[in-house]
Amino acid sequence: MFYPKCLFFLYALIAISYCQHAGFTPDFHGYLLDTVGQATLNLLERKEHSWGSFGGKLHPDQEIRKQPVLMVHGVATTAGRFLMLRKYLYNKGYTDAELYATTWGNGPQGGLVLVKMECRFVRQIRIMIDAIHEYTGSRKIDIVAFSMGAPITRKAILGGDCNGIYLGKPLTHLVDTFVSVAGANYGSAICEMLPLAICNLNNGLSCRSHRLSELNSRKHRYEGKHSFSITTTNDEKVGGWCCGHKCASLPNNEAEFVYHGPGHDEVLYRSIKLQYELITKHRGKLSDLQVSEIPIPPARNTMMVLTTNIAKLAVSTTQSEITTSTTTVTPQKSEPTVELPSWLVGLMEKEARATLGNFQADDHRAESAENLKWTDY
Repeated sequence: MFYPKCLFFLYALIAISYCQHAGFTPDFHGYLLDTVGQATLNLLERKEHSWGSFGGKLHPDQEIRKQPVLMVHGVATTAGRFLMLRKYLYNKGYTDAELYATTWGNGPQGGLVLVKMECRFVRQIRIMIDAIHEYTGSRKIDIVAFSMGAPITRKAILGGDCNGIYLGKPLTHLVDTFVSVAGANYGSAICEMLPLAICNLNNGLSCRSHRLSELNSRKHRYEGKHSFSITTTNDEKVGGWCCGHKCASLPNNEAEFVYHGPGHDEVLYRSIKLQYELITKHRGKLSDLQVSEIPIPPARNTMMVLTTNIAKLAVSTTQSEITTSTTTVTPQKSEPTVELPSWLVGLMEKEARATLGNFQADDHRAESAENLKWTDY
């Protein structure tokens, strides 16, 4: 009798803790600790950043209902870059068990012009792809990659040699849909004018760099079963043309969607609806989404119902009658009705208000990005 009540309380605290803080859920954290070790876990979770990572089940038995999505940010930022896409996908029925991101590089402290497509960043994304696949049990995952995150992810999928380090065989079979958003796939036009570290000829964004030449010389699609690119004609960072190619085009893709007007950062948000259509339907049309149009996710993705589901999990752990201080629940074939103790209801209401505040803060951050005042989440 005591065990289910304690389990219920434990999972409730886990869910509350996760909603309070960015990072992987305790369940995904524990899985990574067991499979890749503490050092790699620290590299993936990036707790030194306010939004260094996210994703994972709330409890080991949580069902994976949708194909998991990995989001890969661009240069000098963090996993928090994708909070608005994450919020949009919540509204489409996704849960944290299906939405993942890590922070590669040093975030805003890394220095925009000093970042290169280093093998350690490539390996980090490759580990994430493999870990999500194994952890969720999904046959394939979807990937949305932004800016420099696109070529880094492409190399992670391609594998092979990386400056003398063998990454392994291609991971193409693990990826259903790869979406490049304002990706520096052929480099950055800025590199034609400025001799910056980010533009070096080994692993930089010069269209003549060894890394980009390797990625773009393939005659077939290797990023996944499906691949798409989203670009903008007003990209002030990646630019227009690189060595005779549109800088943000993706070789061998199925379709390219071109926006006119949004800048480099803004197009990531304006195309959120299109990104969703591409990963779910493998087709779509240009959309012009305003972040203010994304509603607060439905109740089933909020703290209130997550904790209710946790209560149901606790109920299902025993075949005998469970008695709490406020209600008696008898397990049955139909879904049980769980009346939560008043103290927990009050705590969940407090957390729900905090979650609402977090979503409103996300809106403010994304609106700032649309106005090209982006710094970091």
